[in-house]
Amino acid sequence: MANLAWPEQAEEIDLIGNEVLNPNDIVKFLVPLPNLKALWLNGNPVVDACSNFTSISELMPKLEIINSTFTNLAGEWAILFYAREQGAKTLEDITYLNLAGKGITYIRDASLFRKMTRLLRLDISGHPEFLMCEEKKEALEFQSLIGINPEQKKGVTFLG
Repeated sequence: MANLAWPEQAEEIDLIGNEVLNPNDIVKFLVPLPNLKALWLNGNPVVDACSNFTSISELMPKLEIINSTFTNLAGEWAILFYAREQGAKTLEDITYLNLAGKGITYIRDASLFRKMTRLLRLDISGHPEFLMCEEKKEALEFQSLIGINPEQKKGVTFLG
């Protein structure tokens, strides 16, 4: 990565399968890009080897998509990114939207969907959280705590 330089205005960077090993390279070369909205690092060792890989995205002030999944900053730009194939330039232009497995629960502003007045089909498969009973959600939340220091569990609450 050290040999590559990206322009400051870069919004999307695809580094799928480029053997990126060191999370510090991401922090050094990609985090400073002020306009970066989408980043793909799938197929790189850093994704699996770095225990806090997902927190790297929190350092990027405009990142809306990481590895094809929405971040908590996802908004109109991210939705329009996935509607590009149909030529949509505005939310109102979207007739079909495939958000299968994209982490739509991270989208903070659900009013974006109200603006999609021509939407005929929305694919939200790959989001089992919409179809789970409360007991299953609680079991998954408990499983997510495995490996956390017992002292850290105190005061942990789940919103649902």
